[in-house]
Amino acid sequence: LGPDEVGYVGCNSKLDEFRAAMGLCNLRHMDETMELRKKAGKRYDWRLSGIENIQILPQQKGVTRNYAYYPIVLRGSGLLRDDLQRSLAEHGVHTRKYFYPLCCDFSCYMEEYGNVEVPVARYVSDHVLCLPMFSGITDEEIDFICDLIQEWMSSCGKRRC
Repeated sequence: LGPDEVGYVGCNSKLDEFRAAMGLCNLRHMDETMELRKKAGKRYDWRLSGIENIQILPQQKGVTRNYAYYPIVLRGSGLLRDDLQRSLAEHGVHTRKYFYPLCCDFSCYMEEYGNVEVPVARYVSDHVLCLPMFSGITDEEIDFICDLIQEWMSSCGKRRC
């Protein structure tokens, strides 16, 4: 099976004792890490806001973001998230599809859920791309990524993706 396929129902139990102990040790660095991620998120927001057909997470009153991921939504007909992902990968930028694939598309769930209509989930699954986000990402790296996205969006519009 490949990375987009699940053959049987199982569980996702990633936190063993070692990882729990490491998590406790790293709690003292949490505020600094969150501040660095927030700074990176704000840089992405500044660079990507206003680009046609890219939707960034809106600021919501009463909601504090944790900046664990930096998702963008590619809107508009013909804009293919997978094409942008491939283009970024060609330049050494590793991104992640998120909420993809949908659980109802896994073969182990197909019999029971294969015909379920989930248009919002399907849209998100097909259009969300998470950009690199970590506490050590630099402004220069973010600018490089955003420049590549802007270039791709411009050339995509000329060739009518």
